[in-house]
Amino acid sequence: MKPTAIIALVMLATILVLAGCIKSTESGTSHEAAHWSYEGNTGPSHWGDLSPDYRTCKTGKNQSPIDLTGAMPVANLPELIVNYRTLPVSATMHNNTHTIQVDENTGSTLIYNGTTYRLLQYHFHNPSEHTINGEPAAMELHLVHRDDEGNYLVVGVLFEAGAENPVLAGFWDALPEEEGETTLGAEVNIADILPIDGIYEAYEGSLTTPPCTEGVHWIMMKTPVEMSQEQIDYYGSFLGGTARPVQRLNNRAIAEKAAGFVRP
Repeated sequence: MKPTAIIALVMLATILVLAGCIKSTESGTSHEAAHWSYEGNTGPSHWGDLSPDYRTCKTGKNQSPIDLTGAMPVANLPELIVNYRTLPVSATMHNNTHTIQVDENTGSTLIYNGTTYRLLQYHFHNPSEHTINGEPAAMELHLVHRDDEGNYLVVGVLFEAGAENPVLAGFWDALPEEEGETTLGAEVNIADILPIDGIYEAYEGSLTTPPCTEGVHWIMMKTPVEMSQEQIDYYGSFLGGTARPVQRLNNRAIAEKAAGFVRP
């Protein structure tokens, strides 16, 4: 092979490698996600500019959270069939500087409209992300589920100040106050935290953190659950201010279902 041909092949290979790198960057396949937070230059108003992967945070039309006002009763909304299993004492909680998250591996599921969703994890926000008539609750719990096709369903529970919550006490005794993880140390079934009346409000939205993926089915329990002011303050002392501001409703409907869940 002539030297000129070899040089041409090397140049072609270099161009292809560079093109591949550019394509990889544009498609968001980099291994390290862009840093985001709840304040300053990496806060919610800047999420959409931090990475191409986060663009939906800025351009999406069906974003969450929202203000839960004007829900319309719909009699034929499906029931939630909840089959949450008890977490063992060896379960771990993670402080990732955004929230306290419990990863689920017990096989807990929820059936909604004939589709089975597996419970992946749950985490907390302080104060709440969803509001009612413009007012946030003290805290909010998100139970994140996904079906076999990759569709997300999130159940949200609002908390208000009142009596100490015995279910949360099982978590609060072992909360990791700094980044890292701790062992739960007590058996907990998160189903015990759901409000007894089961009334829920449903709408189509998104994940409330980057990449703000849309197409998420939201099930917000309407009745707040009590937790003590001491429990609220303790969580807020190291992970307060972790709520994305409410987003435009953009003509989306909010439907309400009375007595909406069943525990087998």
